[in-house]
Amino acid sequence: SGLDGQNTQKISQVPLEVDAKKSYSIEIFSQSTFLKEGSNLLLFNKESKSFDSFWSPVKVLKVSPDGQKIAYYNDNEVFIYYLNNNLPVDRQNKVLLQKSSEVVTDLYWLNNDYLIFTAGNKITISEIDHRGNINAVLLSDSISLADEESIDIAKPEIFFDQPSKKLYVLTENKLLFSDKILP
Repeated sequence: SGLDGQNTQKISQVPLEVDAKKSYSIEIFSQSTFLKEGSNLLLFNKESKSFDSFWSPVKVLKVSPDGQKIAYYNDNEVFIYYLNNNLPVDRQNKVLLQKSSEVVTDLYWLNNDYLIFTAGNKITISEIDHRGNINAVLLSDSISLADEESIDIAKPEIFFDQPSKKLYVLTENKLLFSDKILP
């Protein structure tokens, strides 16, 4: 027999009311099971065998390369959650990394300790170490090219390619990419 991709075991003892107007997805990171219900994020509580409210609203959640942390964000906030700290699920496990007056639209892990994200016309690289002040750097609002041309950054869309460690920026209908960002 073996594994056939089907699991008929009931994990939640508390039934969920499904709203046909909302989208649903399950994300499993380390030993944590998240259920995204529209913009609500729920976390499976192994003791009560039910999904508990985790945070709302949430647009996207992404796991760190080492699988030990998740970053999640909504329109104006970026958070970090430590998956394996063995503490009860409460706000002590959640760290507000950044609050922005502009809308956060993209976020990527650069490595296990740094994130890059966009908010409005700004691209920010931030460490996640929340002991003391969090160091964050705003990238310039214009990029100088090799031929000395300058391009203003406006409503950028970013993509960070983990294997090559290059940042791609789409702005003003131009696709730009960086040299390798990390060693």
